[in-house]
Amino acid sequence: MRLKSAVIATACAAICLAPASALAKTTKTPAATWYLSLGDSLARGAQPTAAGKTVPTNSGYADFLYKTEKAKIKGLKLEKLGCLGESTTTMQKGGICTYAGGSQLAAAIKFIATQGRADHD
Repeated sequence: MRLKSAVIATACAAICLAPASALAKTTKTPAATWYLSLGDSLARGAQPTAAGKTVPTNSGYADFLYKTEKAKIKGLKLEKLGCLGESTTTMQKGGICTYAGGSQLAAAIKFIATQGRADHD
């Protein structure tokens, strides 16, 4: 299950960055290009404390990838919607983290729709 979540998070990162890379090479640069990080703890970033409890961090995979790509893609911004312990089911239906739309998937769809309008108005 963890491998499946990691594959989903990696695929989402690739899907979200591929269009961003293509946009960065055009003559017209949008107001903002986004890296939308979706999935479980890999997408959110998590580290254990000294007591062994896993907590969110800003030093995870998405943060590292964002830092690397930000140097190449002008105006790149990061939106992390990942949730520690998220599964395919909870990503679609909610249940672990709280999102305005009820699930990570609904929040991602809303974010993409909202950012799409903001960048092209």
